[in-house]
Amino acid sequence: MQSEPQNKDDLNKEWANFFALQCKRVSDPAGFSLKQYRDELIPVIRKILQYKGIDIKNLTYKDDVINYQTIKNEQIQGFPGGSMSLEEFIERFLLDRNNGCYYISLYEMGNPVEFPKSSDYSDESVADDIACLLYPSADGADQHEHVIAILNTFGRKGGLNERIKKYLKLDLDSFNKPDLRSRRERCKILHFFYLLEHKSYDKKNVLKLLDNPSMENVDNTFLGWQTHNGKIVRTVKESLGKELSLEEKDRVYSTIANISLAWDNILDNVRLLLDFLYDYGFDYNSVEPLQLPIPTFESDEGNRENTYQYPVERLYLTISQREYLGNLLDIAFVNDIQNGNNYDVPPELVEEMKSLRHTYVDFNDAEKYIDDNALRLSRYVYLGRETTRADVQRICTYTHKLQKLLNFCYRANCRIDIREISDELQIVSFLQALILDNQSEKFDYTYYGYQNQYKKMMSVQSAPRGDKHVPDALLVYWVRKVTERWYAIVGKYVVR
Repeated sequence: MQSEPQNKDDLNKEWANFFALQCKRVSDPAGFSLKQYRDELIPVIRKILQYKGIDIKNLTYKDDVINYQTIKNEQIQGFPGGSMSLEEFIERFLLDRNNGCYYISLYEMGNPVEFPKSSDYSDESVADDIACLLYPSADGADQHEHVIAILNTFGRKGGLNERIKKYLKLDLDSFNKPDLRSRRERCKILHFFYLLEHKSYDKKNVLKLLDNPSMENVDNTFLGWQTHNGKIVRTVKESLGKELSLEEKDRVYSTIANISLAWDNILDNVRLLLDFLYDYGFDYNSVEPLQLPIPTFESDEGNRENTYQYPVERLYLTISQREYLGNLLDIAFVNDIQNGNNYDVPPELVEEMKSLRHTYVDFNDAEKYIDDNALRLSRYVYLGRETTRADVQRICTYTHKLQKLLNFCYRANCRIDIREISDELQIVSFLQALILDNQSEKFDYTYYGYQNQYKKMMSVQSAPRGDKHVPDALLVYWVRKVTERWYAIVGKYVVR
């Protein structure tokens, strides 16, 4: 077992260089080429490994729990797809690419070694390798039984082959042809998903999870938070990504980025047009709902020469695209919710309440501000009706939830500038959503694994309370609730 580095100052200096290079690459990708970026990262990462006491020439370096395991998932920004784990960087650029001894198996994703024997391309060889990894102490007879059992799970009805085809729309049997790369990747996919569901996540149906896009399947590690299934999706994507060239990864993400950009442009143009027309008294009741389907990528089977993808690249595209779709589908779900709340604002109050936008509030001290101004704010929170002492007191009891709602806003849109909403109008919108909205409303939403966290339907109003995990879709719904209150206050509820 290796110890912590002796010179922490040197280590901290290299970590600072590590992050500085990422900032340089992200801020100027054209001027700081990928090759130059990689070449400057290599000596920095070598020093980090040195100061951490990690010797990658030692074939067992990955077993170092204290030093290596704690940093291997560190994300390096500025590579195709947005980021690359430190582990993948080491395997791609620091290890001997002709030496497969660093990998636990010939079939491990990312192992660059070609299969030496024709028999290595067989399901029997894959099953035998899995059995050796899962049952290393089994004797000959028992080992043979394990191999037969694993083989049966590949080909039986409802087995791994069939489930991959069902959930990921990939027919592995169609790749069992003379093309060696396709056959090799077919073997690696069987090997990877079997171990994933029988070792890494042995109590989860990972394939089914991947077939259920939702915000809880989106990997938000780089933003600083976890979703319920994000870690699993990240494991799958990072493992498959190791098997691809950087050019192939870039092709996948360019495809998804083009789809995303086209869809965002459509929505932005609609939003800007409706905002513009509102000022001219446009009747929004005449607008037909947008019926266009959310765009997805589909290969042109009629032009196989130009669109053919090897199995791992096709899987990588499918899983990455479903991660992107998870956001869109859940946002569409949230936007379709009919909550029955009353958003009527007395016309005589609208102009007065609009002026609240010009009263700045330091959100770092918002709780005290609300306590000091609760009586005056109550006129706006309760929409001009006569308030009681209990009404004012209720405002004060909700102040501690404000920071939680601000965090919800950040989670829903991490690019939001808090200064843009630091005013009394936003405070009133928050309080109205907390106090006036339906207190017994349920959030009829599910995702893979939700039943392990929630025994009954989620309560909307309970989200800002406590420290229990709140699904990202519910956070977005809270942002919608607050935003609708804001639009209603300024007389633009219809255009929301």
